[in-house]
Amino acid sequence: MQKERKIRADEVTKRLGISIAKLISWQKKGGLPPAPLRGKKRYYTEEYLEEAKRCLEKYLSTKEVRNILGIADTLLQKLVKVGFLTAKLIGKQRFFLREEVEQLKQKYPTPQALIKMIKEQTGYSVSWLAKQLGISRQTLYTWLHRGFLSLPQKGGKVFITSSYVEEIKEKLSQKIEQAHKIRAVVLRSRGK
Repeated sequence: MQKERKIRADEVTKRLGISIAKLISWQKKGGLPPAPLRGKKRYYTEEYLEEAKRCLEKYLSTKEVRNILGIADTLLQKLVKVGFLTAKLIGKQRFFLREEVEQLKQKYPTPQALIKMIKEQTGYSVSWLAKQLGISRQTLYTWLHRGFLSLPQKGGKVFITSSYVEEIKEKLSQKIEQAHKIRAVVLRSRGK
């Protein structure tokens, strides 16, 4: 019977293309199987190396996903909430399917494209709507109160999309123009 060759940690990390710190961190967090211990030293086998390669090829850590997509953790959480990414809890760490992340990156190559896509899924804010119309929030709320416009709802919540903004711009173009003229007069009278 042939004795299985032990592989040192530095060789494992070199062959996997990761640092020793990442190797140990992924083992502790559950992303990679723990290395067998012999006394106080870890030892690795070809079998372990193959299993680790499969894990690394299939999953990405939160940090790796943020780096690939160029986004902050809050946006990553929204992507999970909206259902564009699936987070798998392994141990205490969230991991993401590499394939999903790569597809998302291909479809939405910039963080701005991702943000726009999420906003279209979750809806824009009233402040954003006012800004797009070039009016103050106060004017927007006045128009809502007077019945000049109503905000679309989805699931009992205000749900504003970019197509709604275009619709409102067309519908209320005269009112928006009038609001801009009044604002210009007010600013001139204040010396601004």
